[in-house]
Amino acid sequence: MTSNDPPPQPLIRVVRGEPAPDELAALTAILLSRSQAARPAPGPPPRDTARWRDPSVFRAPGDWTAP
Repeated sequence: MTSNDPPPQPLIRVVRGEPAPDELAALTAILLSRSQAARPAPGPPPRDTARWRDPSVFRAPGDWTAP
């Protein structure tokens, strides 16, 4: 940050009252945990094709019959 840059805007603003430092810490912890909970959990990418068309699981019509 140089001397020409304006100061950054606060992320949290107290509108009324005078919270104690531990109250602000608790509020910050809650807000951060909520922001992390809002993100979906990473999982496997969606399949492009249906499972029954997957060549690795394909079985020919006569494969299951006894010899």
